[in-house]
Amino acid sequence: MKNTKLYFAGFTLLELIVVLLLLSLALGMVAPRVSVGVKKLTERDFVINTIKLLNRARFRALSSGGESIFFIDGANRIMGIDSAEKEKIPENIDIYSKGLQQIANNVYAIRFFPDGSATATHLEITFNKGQQYFISINPFSGQLVFSENKKP
Repeated sequence: MKNTKLYFAGFTLLELIVVLLLLSLALGMVAPRVSVGVKKLTERDFVINTIKLLNRARFRALSSGGESIFFIDGANRIMGIDSAEKEKIPENIDIYSKGLQQIANNVYAIRFFPDGSATATHLEITFNKGQQYFISINPFSGQLVFSENKKP
């Protein structure tokens, strides 16, 4: 049997540096796009949860035969239904409204009635003083109209 030597060719330090540089450039271009997408998802989740709470308050009034109240507590930064279901309002979110009724100090409400009607209200949800979502409530039917970046 012949004596054979095996040679292993490795990577030079220069080749490793070039590969690491290319990977870091690719990551640098992809990471900001991913973080923007994640931020958009959290914004959408908050808006969707707000719409769900409003619809739940409306259906609670219709099914119970009594009034149901969706409230926003500006001092404690919470919102909810009839003091039972509550959700925290994140610090980067501002909620502006037209038509809310003040029921206590810094607590405002939208009332849903058993006949399907509601107090007429327009909510504007703004994220970081930028992206805006608008929710309008029809006073006669209590139905919600949602729009993004433009007033309904």
